[in-house]
Amino acid sequence: MTKRYYKCEETHHTFNGVKQKRCTKCKKWKDESEFGKDRARKDGLKIYCKGCNKAYALKRRRKIKKAVREYFRYEDRHRVIRGVKEKLCSSCKQWKYESQFYRNRRLKDGLELQCKECDSKRYERNRKAGRRNLRYEDRHRVVNGIKQKFCRKCKRWKSESEFYKGRSKRDGLMDRCKKCSYKAANRSRKARRAVQ
Repeated sequence: MTKRYYKCEETHHTFNGVKQKRCTKCKKWKDESEFGKDRARKDGLKIYCKGCNKAYALKRRRKIKKAVREYFRYEDRHRVIRGVKEKLCSSCKQWKYESQFYRNRRLKDGLELQCKECDSKRYERNRKAGRRNLRYEDRHRVVNGIKQKFCRKCKRWKSESEFYKGRSKRDGLMDRCKKCSYKAANRSRKARRAVQ
């Protein structure tokens, strides 16, 4: 689905002395009073009318409600049997020894929610899908004395000189190569020009 950008003239007009705006969702012309406020927009109004906005919010709320995770209290996730401490894995729902969980100081019990086995399965799934949380070692290599990095956008190995510097990154380089970064920036520039 491609996003359509509207010019101000396409979505605004005056009818019998009343200023009207076109809702980009239902495509109907409505009075400006039927639109919510949005300071970020040029005209100060939201792009959807109040009715469409309400329907969208309701649909989104239902979707989020379905995806609510199951939360257990600390006591429900831990037990001691014959002096051996066990914990319930949040992924496979099996009781396992505490030694089968990675450490995580941020959590109350100091252990991850998933067991080591489920955590490694999740990591492999993400790695195969090319998701963001690839390990540092999986994104860097040295070939014939040339340091290379894996571009997350074009999924190719490129020399480190083909990446912009990024202070927030561990290796000091951005995740996308210069070519992919330029394409993304150029696309957003064109979209901004089309709106104006």
